[in-house]
Amino acid sequence: YMLVTSSDSDSNSKIDVQRWDGSSWGDLTNMENLGGQYEGFSVSYCKIPDLVDPAAISDLTALTGSSEEEGEIDLKWTAPGDDGTEGGNVTDYLIKFSTNYIGTDDFYASWTDTYTFSGTPVAPESEDTQTVTGLMPGDTYWFAIKAVDDQNNYGSWTSSGTVASVNTDNYAIAYDTDPAIPTGLDAVSIDTETISVSWDANSEDDFDQYRLQASSYSQTDGFGNDLNVAISDIATLSYTHENLETGNTYYYKIRAEDSNGNFSAWSSTVSAYPELVVPSTPTAFSGLALSSNTIKWTWNDVDLETGYRIKYATDTATIIKKLSANTTKWSETSLLINTSYYRVV
Repeated sequence: YMLVTSSDSDSNSKIDVQRWDGSSWGDLTNMENLGGQYEGFSVSYCKIPDLVDPAAISDLTALTGSSEEEGEIDLKWTAPGDDGTEGGNVTDYLIKFSTNYIGTDDFYASWTDTYTFSGTPVAPESEDTQTVTGLMPGDTYWFAIKAVDDQNNYGSWTSSGTVASVNTDNYAIAYDTDPAIPTGLDAVSIDTETISVSWDANSEDDFDQYRLQASSYSQTDGFGNDLNVAISDIATLSYTHENLETGNTYYYKIRAEDSNGNFSAWSSTVSAYPELVVPSTPTAFSGLALSSNTIKWTWNDVDLETGYRIKYATDTATIIKKLSANTTKWSETSLLINTSYYRVV
């Protein structure tokens, strides 16, 4: 702003100028009136528009993130002034990024994304910074930037493809590290030839697959000989290992692998062995005389059985009758009248 004043004396007219810096008026500056006498001047002011854009940033530098958080890139640059390289601090920065090179004319291209500056701009000629998060680990990103002043004037963007000496380091690889070791590995026998292996999910953005290995030799050697399988669905958290040898111990370990070839250390080993599962004891076993020489024996069916055996209660080593799975009754004939019979199933 500018304040213009004058003497109210016809014999001593003059124009004094004061500049408004945003918070106070500056010193009076006398400007000689070379055009004659002025009469009855009063106080007035006018707004001087800000026509000077912030200077273009020419040293935008991108570096792989240093905080060991996946998907981060650190940016730094020399801060311009509100007016060119001078004046106060700029108000904001407009940051663009893409997995493609951003040329001078690409700043507002539809294939670029905008990242919101989260800091407070520093004084001109000082180093300003921004950490960009949420990128795909291991991917390369290019960046472009414009400064913005309090009158919404924007600086310009010039790529190294236009001027070879500027913004030559405006790209970097997003920080990528090894996946975490999968947790919760467990192995459980399902039947005489099958073990079920399960684990907890990983959460890396660049996850590629789990690698599950088994050994029937020992918990330290022979892994991969009995099983070496890649499981590419991050939501798949179990594997059924089939056609195994009953009673033989199998050892398991697992690791996570990402899309950039990084992999976790192996988990601790767990073990299990396929085993015969003993069925429960049949219940409600009873006999009912159907005739003078026949008794009908009945019982409740149980799970996991492969058959039933009827034996003498006083001689369980001797099998009277072999029956198939899911059988719940059998009639014993050729018995003596008025004789008690005791059986077990």
